[in-house]
Formats: sequence, structure tokens, C-alpha cells
Amino acid sequence: TNPQKFSTAYDKLTDQLFPAIQEPILSRHQNVLYAGAVDRKGYFPTHNKKFSQPLTGNYDKDLAQNRTKRIFSDRTGSRCGSNTEPMLLQTYKRDTGEIVHDLSVPIYVNGKHWGGFRIGFKR
Repeated sequence: TNPQKFSTAYDKLTDQLFPAIQEPILSRHQNVLYAGAVDRKGYFPTHNKKFSQPLTGNYDKDLAQNRTKRIFSDRTGSRCGSNTEPMLLQTYKRDTGEIVHDLSVPIYVNGKHWGGFRIGFKR
């Protein structure tokens, strides 16, 4: 696919569990564009529903509306997953052209750093 998609052994689990955590954040805060977990490599296994639309074959539309199952290896995306400090705030230009503030915090599973939880917002 273009943009390229990936999958892991834990996708089914994150697809079942993460929406209940991620979606309420979007519905409660108008200025939040996205909220979700990425692994240490920047892989976003389960994106928000509005960014998990069916692929159309139209690159620009798919880039904007189907962002799930991608590895965000840009500087901002990779830092969100690899960061172990209590909080990381970054401002960046998305591959869709929008300027976004990205707040991320690390996620630990059984004491091991798994990745980070990202919240992207505009003022």
C-alpha cells in the first residue's frame, strides 16, 4: 500500500482495547486532532476511527484518512515512541501539511518501556 502499512502480533489486541481509551479524548476536546499509542519504533497499531477509513487508492485521501498501521519514523514520530522522560512536547509539520503540537508520555508494560501515548492538538 502507499503509504505503507504494517502489522504485528499485537494488532488484534490493540484494535480491541485502544479505541475505548483513545476515542473519548477526541470527543471531549475539540482542539485534539489525534490521540493514540505508538510503540518504540513509532508504529501506530490502532489509530483513531477518523484516521482508519478504508483505503481508496487515492494517495492524498489515504494519507489524510487512513493513518493506522503505519510507522511514523519522522523525527517527531520516532521520538514519541522512544521517549522515556515523563513528558515530551513537540511542534511539527505533519506529512499532510498541518502544524501540530504533539504531547507524548511513555507507556510501560510490566515494567518494560513499550512506547508512548501521543496527543496531537492545535491551539
